[in-house]
Amino acid sequence: MLQNQPVEVRNLLNSAFCGEVIRRCIKSYEKNTGALFPYSIVYFILPLVLHEETRISISNNSRKHLHVWLDTEVQLKIKSANRIKSMVPITNEALIFLLSNGYISVNKNKILVKNYRRKNKQFENTEVQECFNAAEILGRWFGKAGKETTIFSMFGVKP
Repeated sequence: MLQNQPVEVRNLLNSAFCGEVIRRCIKSYEKNTGALFPYSIVYFILPLVLHEETRISISNNSRKHLHVWLDTEVQLKIKSANRIKSMVPITNEALIFLLSNGYISVNKNKILVKNYRRKNKQFENTEVQECFNAAEILGRWFGKAGKETTIFSMFGVKP
């Protein structure tokens, strides 16, 4: 799927990187709620975090709640629905990577991040760190937003 894409796009959308973005969001959700992450909203993570304008807006509004952010960023909300649909294959590849390497497990439509030894590495590329930070903010927002159906309706997306 990514073979015909420019090197930058292939690097950004590789399964290991996308998997780490997803993992960080899920871990943040778990940390803030004490609950397992709902499988159905995993498809929101990459389209929101990897899109630069949206990622910057998430980071700049980290103290807000998801619904407040969406009310102030109507254009991003409108555009995100199409991105969510188009990024499903990339999210699936990242989930397969995480599952096949034992980094997550799925049970009863919930995702559990398994502990693994990760080197605490500082990234020279600040964009990578921005993606990780935005993913963690998003995980916290999802945790405070309530039920999955609420998140779907906030974005105007049908499950």
